[in-house]
Amino acid sequence: MLLVAEHGLAGATVDARTSPMGDGLASYHQGVISARNVLAAAAGVEIGQPAREAAQFLVDRQPPSMSPRTPD
Repeated sequence: MLLVAEHGLAGATVDARTSPMGDGLASYHQGVISARNVLAAAAGVEIGQPAREAAQFLVDRQPPSMSPRTPD
């Protein structure tokens, strides 16, 4: 998680006990977040949160480098 955060990426993992490993769709529908980095936490991702909710927080997150600029 630290490596992706160093590159400005929010990251979270799904507990392998909550969905089959290697099945992204099952992780999305059944998974529960077991860890997240500081950027994901800042976006609202919480440990114990359903992966589907966490994914929506990350989709809605607007990275600072992508902020709209105001015209000069």
